[in-house]
Amino acid sequence: LQFNSEGELTILQFSDLHYFGDEGEENDEKTLQLQIKFIQEVKPDLVIITGDAIQISDAKMYQFEGLWKKFTKPMMDAKIPYAYIVGNHDAEDDSKRPWIIELDQTNPWSLREGRDGIPGTSNFVIPVSSSRNPYEIGAALWIIDSGSVGCDGFISSWGCIEKYQLDWYSQESDKIRERHGDNIHQIAFFHIPVPEIVDLYNDGQFYGNVNEAFGCPYLNTGFFDLAKKRGNITGMFFSHDRTNTFGGWYKGIELAYSPLSGYNRSGEA
Repeated sequence: LQFNSEGELTILQFSDLHYFGDEGEENDEKTLQLQIKFIQEVKPDLVIITGDAIQISDAKMYQFEGLWKKFTKPMMDAKIPYAYIVGNHDAEDDSKRPWIIELDQTNPWSLREGRDGIPGTSNFVIPVSSSRNPYEIGAALWIIDSGSVGCDGFISSWGCIEKYQLDWYSQESDKIRERHGDNIHQIAFFHIPVPEIVDLYNDGQFYGNVNEAFGCPYLNTGFFDLAKKRGNITGMFFSHDRTNTFGGWYKGIELAYSPLSGYNRSGEA
């Protein structure tokens, strides 16, 4: 990926596609056509899917693979690179996560990288080259796995960015700084929102609409505070709460929801 001559990079975010398979075939087709339409109209340089691409939490491997081929087909056909974040509906059984990661890496348009030795195996960073020099990094996009359910041992919570992932984030941040300096634009994408979204709402300074309760984890593991302290990430983009469409700036970092991009959850997108 590289910024164009005007210093621009266009990212199209899909979230909560909720492909359902045989029982939702009609809505699956509508969702597929919606993906195609947006790709044609936006002409993105990159597509990021922020979780819950499928609805069947207990999908067998062959079922998941079939739906995976369907929701990645629009990017394949358009020859556009993409990054897919595993959401809570994609893999409520965490044992499936490594298999999903391996499957996604077989797609030639997937930018996914494996992270051996890191329990949240779907974390990776996408570098974006400067418009001036393809060997100079102008931006870094953080793709982070926020889990399914359970946070820091608290099993009744929604998933979160766990503390071991904070160590990974710090280590990768140090590498980026050492190699490319501090003048690197960085934003993060994940599925389940950070608890600071509640603080943003309580402050009342936001755009968009709040249409449902926040599905953030009960515990705050400190990802937002660490990003603020390190001073590199300026925006965090997520989904999970399918009908929320709001966002805003909290302590200098933009927090923003992407609403659902499919038809199976409500019949409307």
